[in-house]
Amino acid sequence: MEDQAPLIPEMRDDEVILIRIAQRESYGKEYRRLEKGKELKPNSSIIKLTPFIDSKAKFIRVGGRLGYCNFPTNIKHPILLPSDHHMTELIVQQAHFFL
Repeated sequence: MEDQAPLIPEMRDDEVILIRIAQRESYGKEYRRLEKGKELKPNSSIIKLTPFIDSKAKFIRVGGRLGYCNFPTNIKHPILLPSDHHMTELIVQQAHFFL
């Protein structure tokens, strides 16, 4: 599921670390299962998103039909951000600021 596109060109190292922390705090069990190559349990809140661990960044990314498109990984498999995490709120605020 990986192509050779840059990881996330505009993302700094500290942002990458904070996103990993947010994912591990919000999806800890899922993160550990995916990291070990195991399937998620049927009652997982994110199972319908067909998540997988990005081998480069160690992010949980969303799977799905866009995987068949000829787009960069960052577009066809977005990073899963927990909706109720403060880090996600900051990312959204930052994106709105730069629009």
